[in-house]
Amino acid sequence: MAGTSNLRRSVFGSSHAISNFNRGVKKPLNPILGEWFTCHWDFEVAPGTQAFYISEQTSHHPPKSSYFYMSPQHHIRIDGTLKPQSRFLGNSAASMMNTSIVILRLLNRGAKVGEQGGGEKYILTQPNMYVRGILFGKMKYELGDHSYVRCTDLDLVADIEFKVKGFFTGAYNAIGGHIKRESTGENLYEISGSWNGEMYIKDLTVSNLWHIQRWRLTWNRLENANSSLTQLTHPQHRHPSDRSRSKTNESHKDCGIP
Repeated sequence: MAGTSNLRRSVFGSSHAISNFNRGVKKPLNPILGEWFTCHWDFEVAPGTQAFYISEQTSHHPPKSSYFYMSPQHHIRIDGTLKPQSRFLGNSAASMMNTSIVILRLLNRGAKVGEQGGGEKYILTQPNMYVRGILFGKMKYELGDHSYVRCTDLDLVADIEFKVKGFFTGAYNAIGGHIKRESTGENLYEISGSWNGEMYIKDLTVSNLWHIQRWRLTWNRLENANSSLTQLTHPQHRHPSDRSRSKTNESHKDCGIP
């Protein structure tokens, strides 16, 4: 049962990472050097528990933003950096995000619980962003290339490809990929669909199809409630003077993390 729980936890974490992109691709925040903001959440379903978030623009050239999220009572910690690199490709422009890293740790799991730097660790990367039609034609935003959710503690990795539309073939916003056992390369789940619509995950070990639309709707429901997990990897941008508290109606366990 422990192995099943570990695998399902990785599946839910990967689906959550993908589902957050359904907000769409938008113009990025352009803060000044040293600008920062912080906020926190009080969880109504778990009175006395909170989550805290702080971010800061730590470099102007090259641009770099760093952020930190912590929910002590729920044993969740996130450290992340955003380091976009701009490229111009004729009629398109790209923001390369392959050096932007997010590290999520479940502090009450793993072999080094309670130790410095311990906890079950997930390393997440982000897809690149493209803007088409900047000189002529209709302007269109796309996500492209690969994003990874890797947990070496569990020997699992999710490789998700964000597919850009070809000139004559393909479709906008399509994704595909697998969750696999990294040491053997064995594919355990297959991911398909559209990152801003319906996404599917197929268990390759049994004849069963899970419809991630249910999970995506769960994330949207939590987003409407200002949930901690919706904020976990993609917090809302707020003015530094905004210190208002976000209320939530859900706990992290309601989102499928055992």
